[in-house]
Amino acid sequence: MNNNQQKIAAVIVTCNRKQLLNACLDALLQQTRLPERIYIIDNASTDGTGTMLRDRGIHGNDRTVYVRLRQNTGGAGGFHEGMRRAVQDRMDWLWMMDDDACPDSRALESLLSVTPDRQTIYGSVAVDRDQDNEELCWPAVRPGLENAFSRQELQPLQPVHNIPFLGFFIHRDLVEAIGLPEKGYFILGDDMEYTERARAHGAGLYLVRDSVIHHPMPRRHVFTLLGRRFYNLVLPPWKKYYDVRNRIFIGKKYYGVRCWTQTLPGLIVRMIDSILHEPDRWRMFHAYTHGIFDGLTNRCGKRVLPG
Repeated sequence: MNNNQQKIAAVIVTCNRKQLLNACLDALLQQTRLPERIYIIDNASTDGTGTMLRDRGIHGNDRTVYVRLRQNTGGAGGFHEGMRRAVQDRMDWLWMMDDDACPDSRALESLLSVTPDRQTIYGSVAVDRDQDNEELCWPAVRPGLENAFSRQELQPLQPVHNIPFLGFFIHRDLVEAIGLPEKGYFILGDDMEYTERARAHGAGLYLVRDSVIHHPMPRRHVFTLLGRRFYNLVLPPWKKYYDVRNRIFIGKKYYGVRCWTQTLPGLIVRMIDSILHEPDRWRMFHAYTHGIFDGLTNRCGKRVLPG
């Protein structure tokens, strides 16, 4: 089956960010190779997202499917639902992203130009939307090499250890083989768990250098301790809870002894960094300790409310 016969589904998860979603939709509808279907999974937005989409003619449009969930299930629940629907509708390839993604006009065409294999996951390259230096929003972890921090450091088809749900490109066959994302993660780490699951299944992971998505640069502290560089995402306490908890879930499931020698000590180091640099130190300390406890005792689901 050639690329023109492949049915491509874009899956967007959104919550109360209608202006960002609007820009994301504009970018998708300007692709040189349009997706056959765009699934918009709305996590119970209250900002008029549905009205905005109705005004745009999205409701009832043959190319778009709008699903408003009754409650906020987080990014993990949203991607779970979007992928479930795309697979059920027999879409061939799924291209997943958050509502703050703005793909270049050739982003999808570039993914298809590598003649993708059904048992491999590909990723668009997320770069800082506010700068021209093409700095990567997340360092690319390259097997056997140092991390890459800019798009220029990447090979045209770059093997990597993980790919975020931001330009994440996967075939329906692989989804059916490994299952859907863990919706109990709520937010953060669901993509990391999913790529670990795919790697355990034998899937390869590659970034496609010419498939570019513009995205806000995440804020993070970078520091070095005992010769090792640490990256600590700057997150509000409620999000930090999920980041900590879900990293422990992943470590216990996939890393074996490294969960106790690397993951947990790394979280404690980051906790100290956060307490030193964040203004609400008590809430941040509680987020870490709560997250560590719930991670160790397998308490998944939405346990801390957004905000």
